[in-house]
Amino acid sequence: SVIQALNIPTVDNGKVDPYVLVEVREPGKDDGRVFSSKRTSAQKNASDALWNETVQLHAKEEFELTLAIFDKNMFKRDEEVARIDLGPISGLTMDRQQIVEAGNVQLTYSVTLHLALSMG
Repeated sequence: SVIQALNIPTVDNGKVDPYVLVEVREPGKDDGRVFSSKRTSAQKNASDALWNETVQLHAKEEFELTLAIFDKNMFKRDEEVARIDLGPISGLTMDRQQIVEAGNVQLTYSVTLHLALSMG
């Protein structure tokens, strides 16, 4: 779950419309290949943003989790304002809110792992 982010820097005329891109990457892949990703909704003009959104992705425990905050733009490419590499999913604290920092940005999130069994 992506809970909130505080102190998101403004980029466009003193405003920021942030969303969080949650990415799962295979370990050891230096080519930037993303295995799975989803994003939250964008918050309008919010340097302190509250999402409280659950994002579900399929991944293996050894895959790495990254949270990136972007500023949504209408007429140009969305701009990344913060990136936090959390490391392997297996090393994360589960089922509790965590706060991580990137510069002055504080991002609150929680991770819940649901096991999927494969038959065959």
